[in-house]
Amino acid sequence: MEAENELMLETTAYLQLLDLEDRRAELVPDEPSLSDLEITYDLIEADIRATLQSIRDRRIARAVHNAGRAADLTLINNIAEVELRDQEERERSFRLSRRSPPSVGSSSSSSSGSSNLLSITDSESSDPGSPNSSVFDLPSGLSSTDADKIVYVPQILRLPAGRFVY
Repeated sequence: MEAENELMLETTAYLQLLDLEDRRAELVPDEPSLSDLEITYDLIEADIRATLQSIRDRRIARAVHNAGRAADLTLINNIAEVELRDQEERERSFRLSRRSPPSVGSSSSSSSGSSNLLSITDSESSDPGSPNSSVFDLPSGLSSTDADKIVYVPQILRLPAGRFVY
């Protein structure tokens, strides 16, 4: 329901309540048929008040719905912005690590048959605090295609043993 229609309906309901009060004021207090008329007026008043409550509820629901949308949209935009910055930072770090890799142990670890060059680890190192304890795939856009090259993965991109990325 549009706001104009709600406002018109609300105004009409308030005017009906005023009219009902005027009619009740005209009643003679000790008349025998008064109880039926009072019951009728009570029913009409209850219906008018239910209409007013429905209008208020609809306004509250609309306000909550719109407030949630605005807050969700703001939150989603903030999260997306942070994720984009983090992704760019990871890409920069990865490019820097590929330019000047430090000396990596012997090349015998590459003969283990691992087809994923980004997940090469030192198989003897099982200490969770070890820098080579567990390395997982980077995002698909950052993979290497050179099969003979050992890729150094910086410490910040490594996960401790027992941690898996799903």
